[in-house]
Parts: sequence; C-alpha cells; structure tokens
Amino acid sequence: MPDGRREEPSWPQWRPCPADRPLRSYNLRAIMPAMILTAASVLFNNMVIALKKLLSEGLIRNALVVDIDLHYGNGTFDIVKDDDRITFRNILATSREQFFKIFGDALKDAASFDLVGCSAGFDTYIKDWGAMLLTDDYRRIGNLLVSSNPHVFSILEGGYYIEDLGINVLSYLKGVQEACS
Repeated sequence: MPDGRREEPSWPQWRPCPADRPLRSYNLRAIMPAMILTAASVLFNNMVIALKKLLSEGLIRNALVVDIDLHYGNGTFDIVKDDDRITFRNILATSREQFFKIFGDALKDAASFDLVGCSAGFDTYIKDWGAMLLTDDYRRIGNLLVSSNPHVFSILEGGYYIEDLGINVLSYLKGVQEACS
C-alpha cells in the first residue's frame, strides 16, 4: 500500500474440515520408482497442498510452517525449500526445555506471515517415541502458536501412543481455544 501499511489478505469463508494423516508406505519405491520420495515416504503432503493452493489463488502471500513432529519435516522441507514464500521451521530437541526454547525462537516473527501452518506431531509425547513432552505441554504449544499469529491451521502428523493421542490433541486444542478467548 502507498502509505507503507501491509494490505491484509482477503480470507475466504470456509468451514473447517479434517485432513487425514499423510499416506505412508514403506514399499512405495517399488510401486512408483519414478517418484522422488523422502525418508518419511510421504506420497501426498497435506501441508504443502494446502499452502500451495492458497498461494496460487492469491489468498496469502507467504506462510510459516512450524513442524513439531518428531521426524524432520515429513517431506515438507524437501518440497518447499526452494519456495521463498514458505518458511519452514522444524523443532528438533532432546528435552522439554530445549523444545520450548526452539519453539519460541521459531515463533518470534510469526506475526509477519499471512498464515502459520503447524505440522502437529504428537510423537514427542513422553510415552511415545520422542519421550519428551507431557500432555499439558501440548496445551502450551497450541496457546503459544495462536498467540503468535491468529491465522493458524494444523494438520495431524505423528502420534503413535494411541491410548493418549486423543487427550494430547484435546490439550493442544484447549491451548488454541485459550489463545482465541
């Protein structure tokens, strides 16, 4: 804009809908040898599909992806690394304290992006592979995320301790709700 203010994107009036986890298979290379696959063997990357669609329609100009999944990027980084409209930040940590320091650093400029997408992996849970975060930590994550930028969406990624996956997701959503109140 001529006066130096940033023009806000026009947000569509869509209804929220669930997106399933990315399709994973350990035999995809045999099925589709010409396809370039990442270590996570992701065939369709829901995060990238969503962001590229919004970018192509001019609904957003840029986006920040914050990946809290235990595994690095689930293929997202490989797909977006050359697109300067999408900034990717993965939270690689070995302790709760380190996780929240890196997470806080990743969100410092989140308000400068039109949209923040969270690859919400719950496999960093204390009883899951990552053996690091407590259920209430996911509430804190949801709250910090939305407090950093109200234009947020999340896609479920990892989370393999099924017995507690629901309470961890609910805790995350409670944090989002707190930030919206």
